[in-house]
Amino acid sequence: MATLKFFLKEPKSKSASLIYLFFQYGYFEMNADSGRKKYKPLKMSSGESIEPKNWNPDKGRARESRLFPQGGELNSRLDFLENTVLTTFRRLKNDEVFPTPAQLKEEVLKVTDNEKHAVIGNPNRVGFFQFIEQLIEDSKSGDRLTPSGKQYSIYTIKSYVNTLNYLKDYQKSRKQNIDFEIINMEFYNKWVTWMYRKNKSKNTVGKHVKNLKVFMQEAFDKKITKNDEFKDKRFKVLEEDSEEIYLTNDELDRILGLDLSDQSELDLARDNFLLDCYIGLRIADYKNLREHHIIEIEGTKMIKIRLQKTGNIAVIPLNKKALKILEKRNYDFSTYGEYKTNILIKEVGKLAGIDEPFIKTITLGGKVVEQEFKKYEKITHQTARRSFATNLYLEGVPTLDIMQMTGHTTEKAFLKYIRVTPEQTVIRVSKMHAYFSVD
Repeated sequence: MATLKFFLKEPKSKSASLIYLFFQYGYFEMNADSGRKKYKPLKMSSGESIEPKNWNPDKGRARESRLFPQGGELNSRLDFLENTVLTTFRRLKNDEVFPTPAQLKEEVLKVTDNEKHAVIGNPNRVGFFQFIEQLIEDSKSGDRLTPSGKQYSIYTIKSYVNTLNYLKDYQKSRKQNIDFEIINMEFYNKWVTWMYRKNKSKNTVGKHVKNLKVFMQEAFDKKITKNDEFKDKRFKVLEEDSEEIYLTNDELDRILGLDLSDQSELDLARDNFLLDCYIGLRIADYKNLREHHIIEIEGTKMIKIRLQKTGNIAVIPLNKKALKILEKRNYDFSTYGEYKTNILIKEVGKLAGIDEPFIKTITLGGKVVEQEFKKYEKITHQTARRSFATNLYLEGVPTLDIMQMTGHTTEKAFLKYIRVTPEQTVIRVSKMHAYFSVD
């Protein structure tokens, strides 16, 4: 059985000692005199050094503590070397070559010496987490822009932060330092399994895999790493169609008809929610809505606003219900609180009797499960925007016209967003085309 470990060349030294790698993989030579096997391991310097007081001999790694904060980065470099040795050995064996220690060392050095940004001998190398943290900061400041030249949204940045935290949590749980060079199919499989064991949904897991691929692609493009195993077709972003609710026009009218005059918080939540059911803006754009965004052309009042996510201009007609709420709230939604509204609007939905059963099928922990809810329990602000798009679609408004209002850039994404059954589609088409008339 192959064993690999790191040890100090001078463990009792008062000053820094070189760290050596020892890899016993079963290579031996026969002693000509005795006829006995003499096992010979790979033994090589890591190019790293450390004071013995900062070394954990049991783990064969640097201690990570407040007194030795660089321990994590040093361990990442040792992980890289270990991974290089093991990967190189496996590659040679697959090629039916059982190398001598000298041959194995030569092949390992080809990898580490040719890698400009390799860990060995480059203590100034940008670490994996350091790189991601800088990427996030650059996204916040605007120093890093989208491929179309726009700033990243607060939701994309929040998603990056969540993925960074997941990676750090995984590192702690596995007691294995993560660096660019260990991001391979083995890492992918173990990380995905770890997230499933945390009972995360398939789409949540897929979101974090997608972000990791973004991090790795950017590091690869900047030549911080040559590792491109994240491009493997098996290193895929997992996803499934999300089952979410929308509210019909009848249900919206029931919410509108509630008397909440003596419940100011519920009244405000109701107004915030209903207004977006009538205009369909993303939350970031909704909070920026002001009176100067309301214009009138040929007697038609409408919202004209530049969308944060796409940078495009959206023009949305206003009905009487939307105008009444805008006037009531003085055209100012800057203090809107999404979290609080998401809690209160469920109570509003309950009061309106929107309590029909809703069955949601979802992959949790790698298993497909069915969850049953009352419909009002799944109402969030996102339901408002989805209801806007779905109800317009069912009313026969052309898809491209709705997309101009919602900011969707592809019809495929739009049709995945709305909530329409096959039966509703047939009814919609029958109403629009005389070909299906039975009269």
